[in-house]
Amino acid sequence: SDLPRRWTANMLHSVNHTDDIQRYGLASGFEAAAQPPDIGAPSRHIDILLQSLATILRDECVVVKSGWFGNSDSDRSLEQVQLTKSTLLLCWGHISKGTFKFILTQ
Repeated sequence: SDLPRRWTANMLHSVNHTDDIQRYGLASGFEAAAQPPDIGAPSRHIDILLQSLATILRDECVVVKSGWFGNSDSDRSLEQVQLTKSTLLLCWGHISKGTFKFILTQ
């Protein structure tokens, strides 16, 4: 099903990157989703989480100026990009904390 992929993407799009409580809440949720159900079992969601983070990094971590005057809803400033990257880095750290190290090296 494509639902978990859409849910993680929606969470990443809806977080306020200037609010530490939201950022840490998102990262903690991703950590919990990355935890395997049993000792030695593979995580069921780590691929989805990592793909979602990579998609946001690719699509939203680029400074965008559009229009003649650079005033569009799709514009992203350097500060917005840096805040998004810091949230992604926080999420990657929590995901790696929540899963077994041998899974990350595969």
